[in-house]
Order: sequence, then C-alpha cells, then structure tokens
Amino acid sequence: MTLTETAPRQSERTTVSATGLLITEKWSAGGQEGLVRTLGDSAPLPFSSAVLEPQQKQASVLVWGRGNIQERFYPLTKHTPLYNYLIETEVQDSLDYRTIGKAWGSALREMHQLPVLGEAPPTSCTPRTAVRSYHWLNDGGWEHLTKVLATEHFEKLRQWIEAVTRGENLAVSHGNAGFINWLISADQVTGVLLTGEDVGYAQPEYDTGWVLGEFAELYAFYPNLRLKLTDLQQGFLTGYGDFTENNLNSAIAFRLIHHAYDWHHYAGANLQAAQLLIDLATNYLDR
Repeated sequence: MTLTETAPRQSERTTVSATGLLITEKWSAGGQEGLVRTLGDSAPLPFSSAVLEPQQKQASVLVWGRGNIQERFYPLTKHTPLYNYLIETEVQDSLDYRTIGKAWGSALREMHQLPVLGEAPPTSCTPRTAVRSYHWLNDGGWEHLTKVLATEHFEKLRQWIEAVTRGENLAVSHGNAGFINWLISADQVTGVLLTGEDVGYAQPEYDTGWVLGEFAELYAFYPNLRLKLTDLQQGFLTGYGDFTENNLNSAIAFRLIHHAYDWHHYAGANLQAAQLLIDLATNYLDR
C-alpha cells in the first residue's frame, strides 16, 4: 500500500463523531479543509489496503481516502453528509432528493465499472464490512443474536453473503456505500462518494443491497421522512440503472443486522434498541 500524503495535524482537527468503530473529524489548515477518519479503539479490522486508487483520466465523484490502514483523510470543500439534510429540519426541503439520489446511484455505478485493480485475485479480497460480518454470522459470535434469530434465517444470510462475495465477474465493491459516505456538494445537486476504507471485490448486489437496507431502516423508523426517502431511493435506482437483486430481502436483512451489531457493540446502543433492527430484519427474512 503506497499512500504518501501526510495527514493533517491533530491541532487542525475537530471531532465530529466518535464510536469504538470509527472516529470522524473535520480539519482545516492553509486554506484547505476536509474530513479525517480514524479507526476507533475497538475496531476489529484495519481499513482496506488491497485496492488502491485508480489512475482516473477525468474528474470523478469518487474521492479516495489518503493515509494508511488506521487513518484516512479526504480533502473536501463545503460538502455536507446527506444524512444531515434529512435530520436537520431547517434544511430538509432545500434538496431535490430525486436528483441527488440519481447522482448517488450514478457514483456507485462508476465504482462498479472500474477495472480490477492490483495483482491480487478478486476472490482474495472481500469488502471489509463483509469480513466483519463473519463474526456475528457464525454461531455464537453474537450470543444475543443466536438466541433470537431462527436457524433458517442465519442460513439465508450465510447463503446470501457467500453468493455475493464469490464467483466470477466480481466488481470493485465500495463496501459501505450508504449515507455516511455520500456527501452533498455546495450546489446541492451533485455529490461525492468517499471511498477506500472498506473496498474489496464482490458482486454489485453487495453494495446496492447495503444501500437499500439503509433506506429500509430509515423508512421504518422515520415516517416523517418517507416521501423524501421515496424520491431519494427512486433517484438512486434510476442513477444506478439496470438494477437486479434476486435476494433483495436477504440483502436488506443483512444490512439491518450488521447495523444492529455495530450500534450495540461500538456505539453504546442497548439490546432493546438493537432488537428493533433485528425484528425488522426478521420481517424481511420471513417474506
């Protein structure tokens, strides 16, 4: 891994959020600004190092983090996480959600159309988020989950993750293409997709299923946002194009349980809160 730029100094940073999994900071110095992501104290795996930034011949909405396996930084000017627009009432109505969703889907399509990078075969480099899921997918990895999730549901999830991380024609996979990594530009029409921390190789359905799982969670628990989320999702699917997902319910359930695990283990959520996501996932697995 050869990422040579020097990270911003600690004195140039301000903490935005911090969990045991990930610390996010803003930085500003010398007329430049951006974000820094650092592994939390409890993070089970380093950032991905198997896929490096491609030599892009033209401007791209994919912003590859610089740094190393413990820290990534992203030079950005006046970009705001999409999630902020959804939760901050005073700016909720300032976005054309269908347009910004279309740009998001198009960015993910661009990711999946990248050539295979590096010398390692794709089957040896699974997205970091998928590797992290192996702990709770294995019997006993998360004791609470083994008590409340049916054996046949575990099997559905294992079959799905095996199917989307194996086989021929694997694509360069973002690994975590959801709300945390899609940032809106100052024009409120375009955006950038922060890339590299979880990247690997998988079927495109791994990423699209991940994003749709986040939509399902927000749609279920934030009814006041449903109209905006519907426009955003329709735009995303239009921008991505040619979307196929044979096991969409399993994909959505996987993302929901992955979030339940992370929320409980790294962000301090109690089991009752995590169980709400597990219950929602179970509903999808029963379909």
